Amino acid sequence: MIKLLKRLYELPPAETVRKLRRRLGLIDPAADRIRELRASNKLRPQLPVDFLSRCETVLARTIGWPPLDFAGRSVIEIGAGPALGWGPLAVFRGAQRYLCVDPEGGLPVVDDPVLRTRYFLPLFRDLTAVYGAQGSFDSFLAAIRERIQVVPKPLLSAGLDGQFDIGLSNSCLEHVFQLDESMAYLRQHTSAEFRFIHLVDFGNHRKAASPFSGIYDRSPEEHWSHFGRGINLLRPSEIQQALQRHWPTQLVPLYAVPEDYDEPILPYWQERHSREHLFLKVALFASTPKVVLTGGR
Repeated sequence: MIKLLKRLYELPPAETVRKLRRRLGLIDPAADRIRELRASNKLRPQLPVDFLSRCETVLARTIGWPPLDFAGRSVIEIGAGPALGWGPLAVFRGAQRYLCVDPEGGLPVVDDPVLRTRYFLPLFRDLTAVYGAQGSFDSFLAAIRERIQVVPKPLLSAGLDGQFDIGLSNSCLEHVFQLDESMAYLRQHTSAEFRFIHLVDFGNHRKAASPFSGIYDRSPEEHWSHFGRGINLLRPSEIQQALQRHWPTQLVPLYAVPEDYDEPILPYWQERHSREHLFLKVALFASTPKVVLTGGR
Protein backbone atom coordinates (compact mmCIF):
# COMPACT_ATOMS: atom_id res chain seq x y z
CA MET A 1 0.00 0.00 0.00
CA ILE A 2 2.89 2.37 0.80
CA LYS A 3 4.39 1.81 -2.68
CA LEU A 4 0.99 2.45 -4.28
CA LEU A 5 0.55 5.70 -2.35
CA LYS A 6 4.08 6.75 -3.32
CA ARG A 7 3.32 6.18 -7.02
CA LEU A 8 0.01 8.03 -6.75
CA TYR A 9 1.76 10.96 -5.03
CA GLU A 10 3.96 11.42 -8.11
CA LEU A 11 0.92 11.77 -10.43
CA PRO A 12 -1.09 14.92 -11.17
CA PRO A 13 -4.03 15.30 -8.72
CA ALA A 14 -6.72 14.55 -11.33
CA GLU A 15 -4.86 11.41 -12.44
CA THR A 16 -4.47 10.31 -8.81
CA VAL A 17 -8.19 10.69 -8.14
CA ARG A 18 -9.09 8.78 -11.30
CA LYS A 19 -6.79 5.86 -10.51
CA LEU A 20 -8.06 5.67 -6.94
CA ARG A 21 -11.66 5.66 -8.14
CA ARG A 22 -10.85 2.87 -10.59
CA ARG A 23 -9.08 0.84 -7.90
CA LEU A 24 -12.04 1.28 -5.54
CA GLY A 25 -14.46 0.09 -8.21
CA LEU A 26 -16.23 3.44 -8.53
CA ILE A 27 -15.68 3.56 -12.30
CA ASP A 28 -15.62 0.81 -14.90
CA PRO A 29 -11.96 -0.25 -15.34
CA ALA A 30 -12.27 -1.21 -19.03
CA ALA A 31 -14.07 2.00 -19.98
CA ASP A 32 -11.56 4.05 -18.03
CA ARG A 33 -8.62 2.35 -19.73
CA ILE A 34 -10.23 2.98 -23.12
CA ARG A 35 -10.47 6.69 -22.22
CA GLU A 36 -6.83 6.55 -21.13
CA LEU A 37 -5.85 4.94 -24.43
CA ARG A 38 -7.74 7.55 -26.46
CA ALA A 39 -5.71 10.28 -24.76
CA SER A 40 -2.37 8.48 -25.07
CA ASN A 41 0.35 10.22 -27.07
CA LYS A 42 1.99 6.83 -27.70
CA LEU A 43 -0.79 5.62 -29.96
CA ARG A 44 0.85 6.43 -33.30
CA PRO A 45 -0.62 4.56 -36.31
CA GLN A 46 2.74 4.51 -38.15
CA LEU A 47 4.58 2.95 -35.22
CA PRO A 48 4.00 -0.77 -36.00
CA VAL A 49 5.48 -0.47 -39.50
CA ASP A 50 8.26 1.92 -38.47
CA PHE A 51 9.34 -0.12 -35.48
CA LEU A 52 9.30 -3.52 -37.15
CA SER A 53 11.13 -2.22 -40.22
CA ARG A 54 13.80 -0.59 -38.03
CA CYS A 55 14.34 -3.80 -36.06
CA GLU A 56 14.56 -5.89 -39.20
CA THR A 57 16.90 -3.38 -40.86
CA VAL A 58 19.31 -3.63 -37.92
CA LEU A 59 19.09 -7.42 -37.89
CA ALA A 60 19.62 -7.66 -41.65
CA ARG A 61 22.77 -5.57 -41.37
CA THR A 62 24.19 -7.39 -38.34
CA ILE A 63 23.17 -11.04 -38.66
CA GLY A 64 21.82 -11.43 -42.21
CA TRP A 65 18.20 -11.53 -41.08
CA PRO A 66 15.61 -12.37 -43.78
CA PRO A 67 12.37 -10.38 -43.33
CA LEU A 68 9.53 -12.08 -41.51
CA ASP A 69 6.88 -13.62 -43.71
CA PHE A 70 3.53 -13.51 -41.91
CA ALA A 71 1.46 -15.15 -44.68
CA GLY A 72 -0.30 -18.19 -43.29
CA ARG A 73 1.71 -18.04 -40.05
CA SER A 74 0.66 -18.43 -36.45
CA VAL A 75 2.12 -15.63 -34.33
CA ILE A 76 2.40 -14.96 -30.59
CA GLU A 77 3.23 -11.57 -29.10
CA ILE A 78 4.12 -11.38 -25.43
CA GLY A 79 3.03 -8.11 -23.84
CA ALA A 80 1.24 -6.80 -26.90
CA GLY A 81 -0.38 -3.88 -25.08
CA PRO A 82 -3.96 -2.64 -25.28
CA ALA A 83 -3.80 -1.68 -28.99
CA LEU A 84 -2.92 -5.28 -30.02
CA GLY A 85 0.75 -4.60 -30.74
CA TRP A 86 1.90 -5.86 -34.13
CA GLY A 87 -1.26 -7.94 -34.49
CA PRO A 88 -3.07 -5.71 -37.02
CA LEU A 89 0.10 -5.47 -39.14
CA ALA A 90 0.58 -9.25 -39.12
CA VAL A 91 -3.07 -9.91 -39.97
CA PHE A 92 -2.92 -7.37 -42.81
CA ARG A 93 0.11 -9.27 -44.13
CA GLY A 94 -1.71 -12.59 -44.04
CA ALA A 95 -1.15 -14.08 -40.59
CA GLN A 96 -3.57 -16.91 -40.00
CA ARG A 97 -3.60 -16.51 -36.22
CA TYR A 98 -2.25 -13.89 -33.85
CA LEU A 99 -2.23 -14.42 -30.10
CA CYS A 100 -1.67 -11.43 -27.80
CA VAL A 101 -0.64 -12.54 -24.32
CA ASP A 102 -0.85 -9.61 -21.91
CA PRO A 103 -2.26 -9.41 -18.35
CA GLU A 104 -3.38 -5.85 -19.18
CA GLY A 105 -4.98 -6.80 -22.50
CA GLY A 106 -8.52 -7.66 -23.45
CA LEU A 107 -9.96 -4.20 -24.08
CA PRO A 108 -12.63 -3.86 -26.82
CA VAL A 109 -10.42 -1.48 -28.80
CA VAL A 110 -11.68 -2.41 -32.27
CA ASP A 111 -15.27 -1.70 -31.23
CA ASP A 112 -14.51 1.74 -29.84
CA PRO A 113 -15.59 4.35 -32.45
CA VAL A 114 -12.95 6.88 -31.39
CA LEU A 115 -10.07 4.40 -31.62
CA ARG A 116 -11.39 3.08 -34.94
CA THR A 117 -11.23 6.60 -36.38
CA ARG A 118 -8.07 7.87 -34.69
CA TYR A 119 -5.97 4.72 -34.76
CA PHE A 120 -7.19 1.75 -36.78
CA LEU A 121 -8.27 3.72 -39.88
CA PRO A 122 -4.95 5.61 -40.25
CA LEU A 123 -3.13 2.36 -39.43
CA PHE A 124 -5.02 0.65 -42.26
CA ARG A 125 -4.11 3.47 -44.64
CA ASP A 126 -0.45 3.27 -43.63
CA LEU A 127 -0.35 -0.51 -44.07
CA THR A 128 -1.98 -0.15 -47.48
CA ALA A 129 0.56 2.48 -48.55
CA VAL A 130 3.51 0.34 -47.44
CA TYR A 131 2.39 -3.18 -48.39
CA GLY A 132 -0.27 -2.57 -51.04
CA ALA A 133 -4.04 -2.89 -51.03
CA GLN A 134 -5.42 -5.97 -49.29
CA GLY A 135 -9.14 -5.21 -49.19
CA SER A 136 -11.39 -2.68 -47.50
CA PHE A 137 -11.16 -1.15 -44.04
CA ASP A 138 -14.21 -3.15 -42.98
CA SER A 139 -12.58 -6.41 -44.08
CA PHE A 140 -9.44 -5.37 -42.18
CA LEU A 141 -11.46 -4.90 -38.98
CA ALA A 142 -13.25 -8.20 -39.59
CA ALA A 143 -9.89 -9.98 -39.96
CA ILE A 144 -8.66 -8.45 -36.69
CA ARG A 145 -11.78 -9.66 -34.88
CA GLU A 146 -11.53 -13.12 -36.43
CA ARG A 147 -7.79 -13.83 -36.27
CA ILE A 148 -6.49 -11.89 -33.26
CA GLN A 149 -7.07 -13.46 -29.88
CA VAL A 150 -6.18 -11.75 -26.60
CA VAL A 151 -5.34 -13.71 -23.45
CA PRO A 152 -5.25 -11.30 -20.48
CA LYS A 153 -2.90 -13.48 -18.44
CA PRO A 154 0.83 -14.01 -17.94
CA LEU A 155 2.43 -16.38 -20.45
CA LEU A 156 2.78 -19.27 -17.98
CA SER A 157 -0.97 -19.34 -17.35
CA ALA A 158 -2.08 -18.47 -20.88
CA GLY A 159 -3.19 -22.01 -21.75
CA LEU A 160 -1.41 -22.08 -25.11
CA ASP A 161 -2.52 -24.48 -27.79
CA GLY A 162 -1.22 -25.26 -31.25
CA GLN A 163 2.19 -24.34 -32.64
CA PHE A 164 3.53 -20.83 -33.27
CA ASP A 165 5.81 -19.94 -36.16
CA ILE A 166 6.74 -16.39 -35.06
CA GLY A 167 7.26 -14.81 -31.63
CA LEU A 168 7.48 -11.10 -30.89
CA SER A 169 7.79 -8.79 -27.91
CA ASN A 170 8.63 -5.14 -27.37
CA SER A 171 10.03 -4.11 -23.97
CA CYS A 172 8.34 -7.03 -22.25
CA LEU A 173 10.84 -9.74 -21.29
CA GLU A 174 12.45 -7.47 -18.71
CA HIS A 175 9.15 -7.58 -16.80
CA VAL A 176 8.81 -11.40 -16.80
CA PHE A 177 10.13 -12.76 -13.51
CA GLN A 178 9.74 -16.45 -14.36
CA LEU A 179 11.51 -16.02 -17.67
CA ASP A 180 13.23 -19.43 -17.77
CA GLU A 181 9.99 -21.24 -17.02
CA SER A 182 8.03 -19.03 -19.46
CA MET A 183 10.42 -19.74 -22.34
CA ALA A 184 10.41 -23.46 -21.57
CA TYR A 185 6.61 -23.39 -21.71
CA LEU A 186 6.59 -21.44 -24.96
CA ARG A 187 9.07 -23.90 -26.48
CA GLN A 188 6.46 -26.63 -26.17
CA HIS A 189 4.24 -24.63 -28.54
CA THR A 190 6.66 -23.53 -31.25
CA SER A 191 7.20 -25.04 -34.67
CA ALA A 192 10.52 -26.27 -36.04
CA GLU A 193 10.72 -23.08 -38.14
CA PHE A 194 10.05 -20.75 -35.19
CA ARG A 195 11.54 -17.25 -35.61
CA PHE A 196 11.46 -14.44 -33.08
CA ILE A 197 12.40 -10.85 -32.35
CA HIS A 198 12.44 -9.54 -28.78
CA LEU A 199 13.41 -5.98 -27.93
CA VAL A 200 14.52 -5.57 -24.32
CA ASP A 201 14.97 -2.30 -22.41
CA PHE A 202 17.49 -2.75 -19.58
CA GLY A 203 16.88 0.66 -18.00
CA ASN A 204 15.17 1.39 -14.72
CA HIS A 205 11.85 2.35 -16.40
CA ARG A 206 11.71 5.52 -14.32
CA LYS A 207 12.29 9.20 -14.95
CA ALA A 208 15.87 9.71 -13.79
CA ALA A 209 19.08 11.38 -14.94
CA SER A 210 20.51 7.95 -15.77
CA PRO A 211 18.42 5.00 -16.96
CA PHE A 212 20.50 2.85 -14.60
CA SER A 213 20.01 4.96 -11.49
CA GLY A 214 18.91 2.87 -8.54
CA ILE A 215 20.06 -0.44 -10.05
CA TYR A 216 23.80 -0.94 -9.64
CA ASP A 217 24.20 0.79 -6.27
CA ARG A 218 22.15 -1.91 -4.53
CA SER A 219 21.29 -5.58 -4.73
CA PRO A 220 18.26 -6.78 -6.72
CA GLU A 221 16.38 -7.46 -3.47
CA GLU A 222 17.06 -3.92 -2.26
CA HIS A 223 15.92 -2.53 -5.60
CA TRP A 224 12.65 -4.49 -5.50
CA SER A 225 12.07 -3.53 -1.88
CA HIS A 226 12.43 0.16 -2.71
CA PHE A 227 10.94 0.43 -6.20
CA GLY A 228 8.68 -2.63 -6.43
CA ARG A 229 8.95 -5.68 -8.66
CA GLY A 230 8.35 -3.94 -11.94
CA ILE A 231 11.48 -5.21 -13.72
CA ASN A 232 13.36 -8.49 -13.24
CA LEU A 233 16.83 -6.86 -13.45
CA LEU A 234 18.16 -9.59 -15.74
CA ARG A 235 21.08 -8.29 -17.80
CA PRO A 236 21.77 -9.03 -21.51
CA SER A 237 23.68 -12.30 -21.09
CA GLU A 238 20.97 -13.66 -18.77
CA ILE A 239 18.18 -12.86 -21.22
CA GLN A 240 20.17 -14.50 -24.00
CA GLN A 241 20.79 -17.60 -21.90
CA ALA A 242 17.07 -17.95 -21.11
CA LEU A 243 16.32 -17.92 -24.84
CA GLN A 244 19.39 -19.87 -25.92
CA ARG A 245 18.34 -22.88 -23.84
CA HIS A 246 15.52 -23.42 -26.32
CA TRP A 247 16.47 -21.72 -29.61
CA PRO A 248 19.73 -20.51 -31.21
CA THR A 249 19.71 -16.83 -30.25
CA GLN A 250 21.57 -13.73 -31.40
CA LEU A 251 22.10 -10.71 -29.14
CA VAL A 252 22.28 -7.48 -31.16
CA PRO A 253 23.00 -4.27 -29.16
CA LEU A 254 21.07 -1.18 -30.22
CA TYR A 255 22.58 1.47 -27.97
CA ALA A 256 24.34 1.98 -24.63
CA VAL A 257 23.98 4.85 -22.15
CA PRO A 258 27.04 5.07 -19.88
CA GLU A 259 26.65 8.85 -19.61
CA ASP A 260 25.21 10.55 -16.50
CA TYR A 261 25.66 7.52 -14.26
CA ASP A 262 27.42 8.77 -11.11
CA GLU A 263 26.41 6.16 -8.53
CA PRO A 264 28.63 3.36 -7.20
CA ILE A 265 28.54 -0.09 -8.79
CA LEU A 266 28.40 -2.90 -6.26
CA PRO A 267 30.69 -5.94 -6.67
CA TYR A 268 27.51 -8.00 -7.11
CA TRP A 269 27.07 -6.44 -10.56
CA GLN A 270 30.73 -6.03 -11.53
CA GLU A 271 31.50 -9.70 -10.81
CA ARG A 272 28.61 -10.96 -12.95
CA HIS A 273 28.59 -8.62 -15.95
CA SER A 274 30.97 -6.68 -18.16
CA ARG A 275 30.75 -2.90 -18.15
CA GLU A 276 29.59 -3.12 -21.76
CA HIS A 277 26.57 -5.16 -20.71
CA LEU A 278 25.92 -3.11 -17.57
CA PHE A 279 25.32 0.02 -19.65
CA LEU A 280 23.63 -1.56 -22.64
CA LYS A 281 20.27 0.20 -22.61
CA VAL A 282 18.38 -1.52 -25.46
CA ALA A 283 19.10 -4.74 -27.35
CA LEU A 284 17.43 -7.07 -29.80
CA PHE A 285 17.33 -10.82 -29.28
CA ALA A 286 16.56 -12.72 -32.46
CA SER A 287 16.52 -16.29 -33.67
CA THR A 288 19.68 -17.21 -35.53
CA PRO A 289 19.01 -17.14 -39.28
CA LYS A 290 19.38 -20.50 -40.94
CA VAL A 291 22.17 -20.68 -43.51
CA VAL A 292 20.92 -21.63 -46.95
CA LEU A 293 23.63 -23.10 -49.15
CA THR A 294 23.26 -22.54 -52.88
CA GLY A 295 25.33 -23.97 -55.73
CA GLY A 296 28.55 -25.97 -55.51
CA ARG A 297 29.35 -28.52 -52.88
